[in-house]
Amino acid sequence: MRIKHINLGIASRQGNIIYLNKNLKKYPPLYKKILEHELEHSSGFKLKDFTMDLKNSHLKGLKKSYYKFILKNPSSLIEFSPFWVYDGKLSVNPTIMLLWGLILSMGGLLGWFLT
Repeated sequence: MRIKHINLGIASRQGNIIYLNKNLKKYPPLYKKILEHELEHSSGFKLKDFTMDLKNSHLKGLKKSYYKFILKNPSSLIEFSPFWVYDGKLSVNPTIMLLWGLILSMGGLLGWFLT
C-alpha cells in the first residue's frame, strides 16, 4: 500500500494507492482516522465500501475537526464531485454519484410539484 499526498480533495483509495490531502497532516487525529478508513476500503468498489462511506464511523468524535478542515481548505470540496482524475486515470465515486442523483431528483420533483 502506498500513500500519496495531494493538494485537492480529502482522501481516496484507488487500487493500492491512498491519496490524502497534504493539509490533513495539520490535524493528526483526523489524519489517522481518515487513513484507517481508507485502509479498510477494498482495492475495488464493493457494497462494503458503499456502506462504510455512508456510516463513516471513523469520524466519530471528529466531525468538528472534519468540517473545520473543509472550511480551512476549500480545495477539499472537490471530494464531493462524483468524478475525479488521479494520476491521469478517471475515478468515479458511486457514493457521491448516488447522493447527487438523489439531490437532483428531489429538486426535480419539488420543481414539478411547484409548477
